[in-house]
Amino acid sequence: MPLVANQVIYTGDDTQFAITLCLDGAIYPLSALTDTVTAGVTDTSGTLLAGPYTCLDSDLGADWPNGIVSITLDGTDTATILTDAGKYLQEVQVEVQVTRSGLKRSWRHRDWYLVKDGLP
Repeated sequence: MPLVANQVIYTGDDTQFAITLCLDGAIYPLSALTDTVTAGVTDTSGTLLAGPYTCLDSDLGADWPNGIVSITLDGTDTATILTDAGKYLQEVQVEVQVTRSGLKRSWRHRDWYLVKDGLP
């Protein structure tokens, strides 16, 4: 069954994701002093297509005390998603991993995105 994409991303376009992390129904606050945050773009099987990227509390759109992580992909990254997959269309999801005191926690963004060939 095909997935319903929440947004279409065209190859070569820059795009930004802001993801709010929650744990047990509550906001999961982050701290630049204690947390290392990485993110990547995966396909429906969990294969990493872009990244991993290091996320910072100073990234545009980030609000770590309120659990918001921001990930920006430039046009080169979005073009690579289809090149690596060898397809003209690719359903993708953003994943975030937080390491705190040596313990890792991972989140998958609930929305799916469709990457398709854009204008050259």
